[in-house]
Amino acid sequence: MKIKKAVKGKSQNKAKVKVKTMAGVKNSSASKVKKKASAKSPAKKSSDRAKKSKPLPIKPPSLEGKGIRELAAAISSYIKALGFDPVLTGQGCAAVYGGSGVHLRGLEFVVSEYVSKKIETAMKELGFKHLVHRTYGSESLSMEVSFLPPPVCVGDEMVGDIPMIKTSSGELSLLSPTDCVRHRLAYYYRFGNKDGLDEALIVARKNKVDLDLIERWSHWEWASDKFQDFHDLLRGSM
Repeated sequence: MKIKKAVKGKSQNKAKVKVKTMAGVKNSSASKVKKKASAKSPAKKSSDRAKKSKPLPIKPPSLEGKGIRELAAAISSYIKALGFDPVLTGQGCAAVYGGSGVHLRGLEFVVSEYVSKKIETAMKELGFKHLVHRTYGSESLSMEVSFLPPPVCVGDEMVGDIPMIKTSSGELSLLSPTDCVRHRLAYYYRFGNKDGLDEALIVARKNKVDLDLIERWSHWEWASDKFQDFHDLLRGSM
């Protein structure tokens, strides 16, 4: 009988220990849940803060009533002030050098870095809506602005020297007249684009260009025959 009582008492003690142990596990797991919940809340707040777009550091310029030269400079200066380095190429560059003779459809800037959120916000401030990829459009200006990846090239050749002009709307980095002619001729050489040929002729007629350099480059572009067409048209109009 004594032996049975001792066993019974021992089993009751074990049951009490188990109850205490389970209670301790519950309490510790509950505290862990609380700690996890409290750890998550600051991260959630920081992510909410990150979602809110930061205001741009400078005010956007007005683009109304500007000629192509001042318009390109205003957009370029604004983008540059935000930490980018735009270089005007393409039709826009031809329009700066060639004037109203160039039928402008849009501006093309080469940028070494493209931060989509930042540039999209900047272009929205200027009144442009994102259209596709790196292109933005403005209904009021009837114009598109595109941002192209580096490097700055004319055909297969990289451009080293980038001139800068000063305007009433700010500074504008762009191709030189000679490189602008080469850039437009590249479209004619490679795609038979007659607009490219016409734009090259307009720029060459209104600006001093290095025809010897253009001829040598045309030879490396396998387009000596097409350069001769350009040269004959240019000489015929002089």
